[in-house]
Amino acid sequence: MPRFAGRKATATTPGGSSVKKDTPIRLSQLRVDILQDPGRYDLGVLDAFIAVLDPGLIQSTDVRVLVSSDWKEQSDRALHALAGIATIASHCKAKKIFPSLVESTVGRLVSAFQDIVYWMGYLLHFGYTIHSNTSGTVNFPSAYFSHSHTLRSILLLGPRLDECFQSSPSAIDLVLQLWTKQSQNGEPFADFALNAEPTSCPILRLMSHCLNSQEGLAAVADRVYSKPARVAAVFIAMTTVRSRIVYRRLTDEANDPHRRYAPPLTCLLYFGDLCEVISRLVTDKRIWDNFLRVKFVNDMTTTALTLPKHVSNPKELLLIGAQVFPAFLVHSRGALWNLEAMFSLGFFNFFMSLVGSSKAELVEPKSGSQIVAITDALLQILDVSAMWPRILKRLEAHIAETPQHMWDYVEDLPSVGLPWRRFHVTVGERLQVDATLNETIVLCDNPYCRSKSILLRTATQSKKCSGCRSFVYCSVSCQRQDWNNFHRDECKYARLEHREKKHHVELYTHRMRAFHVALMERRFNLFIARHIDRTRPEKRPEDETKTGTFSPSTDLATSQTKLYKFDASQPYSRIMCVPPGDYQWRELPVCDEPYVRRRFEEGFLQETGECDPNNGHPEGPDLAGETQGDQFVEGIFSMGDKEVMVMVKMRVHTDMAADRSKFCAASSVVRIGRRKPKDWSQHWQTL
Repeated sequence: MPRFAGRKATATTPGGSSVKKDTPIRLSQLRVDILQDPGRYDLGVLDAFIAVLDPGLIQSTDVRVLVSSDWKEQSDRALHALAGIATIASHCKAKKIFPSLVESTVGRLVSAFQDIVYWMGYLLHFGYTIHSNTSGTVNFPSAYFSHSHTLRSILLLGPRLDECFQSSPSAIDLVLQLWTKQSQNGEPFADFALNAEPTSCPILRLMSHCLNSQEGLAAVADRVYSKPARVAAVFIAMTTVRSRIVYRRLTDEANDPHRRYAPPLTCLLYFGDLCEVISRLVTDKRIWDNFLRVKFVNDMTTTALTLPKHVSNPKELLLIGAQVFPAFLVHSRGALWNLEAMFSLGFFNFFMSLVGSSKAELVEPKSGSQIVAITDALLQILDVSAMWPRILKRLEAHIAETPQHMWDYVEDLPSVGLPWRRFHVTVGERLQVDATLNETIVLCDNPYCRSKSILLRTATQSKKCSGCRSFVYCSVSCQRQDWNNFHRDECKYARLEHREKKHHVELYTHRMRAFHVALMERRFNLFIARHIDRTRPEKRPEDETKTGTFSPSTDLATSQTKLYKFDASQPYSRIMCVPPGDYQWRELPVCDEPYVRRRFEEGFLQETGECDPNNGHPEGPDLAGETQGDQFVEGIFSMGDKEVMVMVKMRVHTDMAADRSKFCAASSVVRIGRRKPKDWSQHWQTL
């Protein structure tokens, strides 16, 4: 081990006496004094603790020396000093120490951060060695728990110490060592203790804090993948195995009640902290790719569905849902392979039990916010899996069996009923949109498409580019026109992009795009019917919810094309109108192919191109008539860790006989970029 220049280990106690060589008993007494009376704290006490942790005091790393009584006393002094620093940091965070001393305390901890981490790593490594190969001259489990608690207490003091951690490879290595340490049976070391309190696993809380920011997540991920591949494999294994540990402890306790296991509440809080950690880890693409290989979603689903059998308190059930559901916001389309298994295991029934059990807890405002958070998370899962008819059909069957009291919640218990109603309406909307895709397609990549109706038979009218397989057209004439204008120069690049995305299971299929375009078309027509059409004599909900048509006399301001935007990746989003001059090309985190911007600006946004009377477009049976102008609608959707931006050109059609109008999608442009990971820190603080 490297050696550092030592500092003089003297300090002044609160009583004023000079301490030449602090014994473990004296250091323990200093900590007890601060616990009993934080007002007695001064910087001299902190200096006394820091002085003990001078790396220069380490005389040897020879095992023969490490078993001596002197080393035993030295290690005990270091453990007491670390415990004292943790106490001071906790009191500073809790504002039990005079504010004038807090800033100075933080400054001293910043200066001594590397020394503190050095001693932690020293005790953890050699303590484990001694504990394994001798009769146990150091209490390694004590060091395991105290290190996690101490480091977290220090990091909670503010961004200066977080920066110290993120810039210190040795500090990150210490956290990784704590996270991956295994016991003899291959499980994470001592995560559970017999008769443990709910706060008995500080390593989970430490890891959660380290990943609380993008900088912290990047620092941990970079350190993991800068090491040999086996380090990343062990890191992922020790993360996913923790979910199975919770399940095994719950089921073993049920089968053998005479054995002593952690109580269900401890398992609940442990699993909640684990879900929080995983929900942050999977926002890193490298880590998520490793998670996919171990199929952790099924393990977490099985564990989540087991907890309600052992935890009957409604408040605790809500806590389960508030922690578990956001963790299942999967960040790659590859995880959709596991989504159907989640629903077949009873995931929707779990959601129903959470909503139903919340009735007794509505006296507390916090419970209502938890239900909203749970519903939002499930709806985002639904957004990702919206293109899966089997999941939608399963949800439809569940909703058909919904008890009557669930509908009574809408009026009697709004904090539960309104999110439930929103979930029901969303599922119904997805089912309606999905039904339209069974026989029709709403895609044409020709930006100059002048079709009178794009509700085309998939088998007879859709034409896919045979070169790149990425572009689709509603007719041969549209394909020919787009080839001459744009696609001749794009095809080879689009083909390479298609192959790469298909290889990485990141392909945005034509059916997904058709689903999004159809959903945008429906939302836009409802928006026009509800907010712009002022000519209706009375509100007609049947007309709005089923057809979304509006009066032909509605002022659409077609003399100037408008842009409408809505972010479907956010809950409770609404369509907004943006003046064309205010639209700005937004760069996405992942660079678009150059041809996408050229096609968008030179073709899609331009009002050029003539309607080909021989293009073979069949007019819709109820949408025949002249076009009145185009409107642009931009929709933003989530697809795992991607952000999909779909710009659709809408064209209004009027049925003169029925005196109704409706917008239909004419063409669309898709951009896909990396989505900025959500900062979960604020989410967890509100629950």
